[in-house]
Amino acid sequence: MSAPRLERVAAPKRRLPWFRIAFGLVGLVLAAAWIVPKISAARYREPVRQALERSLGRTVDFSELKFRLLPLPGFTITNLTVGEDPKTGAEPMAYVGTVRAIPRVESLFSGSLALASVDLDDAYVTLTRVDKPREGVSWNFATMVKPAGAAAFPSVHMRSGRINFKFGDTKSIFY
Repeated sequence: MSAPRLERVAAPKRRLPWFRIAFGLVGLVLAAAWIVPKISAARYREPVRQALERSLGRTVDFSELKFRLLPLPGFTITNLTVGEDPKTGAEPMAYVGTVRAIPRVESLFSGSLALASVDLDDAYVTLTRVDKPREGVSWNFATMVKPAGAAAFPSVHMRSGRINFKFGDTKSIFY
């Protein structure tokens, strides 16, 4: 007598649970967030500097530029100096320890980088009032808030630092 023959039955296909897929996606995003800041952003230094100068209407200089993925894609800029209008004074308008800049989505496709928002950490900003005998009173930030400048001006958020109000040679501080 021969032994009864057993037939092979195909095992049902197992589906990956949704939490494994979600866990994998979160892992990919976190890995990318860790890798992206390590990618050199040196080739974007000049376009970012020019975008800041266009937005602020002032000369701009900074020491380092890095990419950033989380919480929103953008750039991190360290040691930013915003120059002053020579007619107003010689002291720079702002020193900022860290700037997080988020570009406008449409500017990524146009070739001309424009910023949607800028977050300032450890900022020291000097707002100067200039009394001109024939023209009246003006402020060093007046060109930034005119309609033509305001359209390109990004949303600015200041987290820490101080604002100096300068009237002639007198400077008062607001923390």
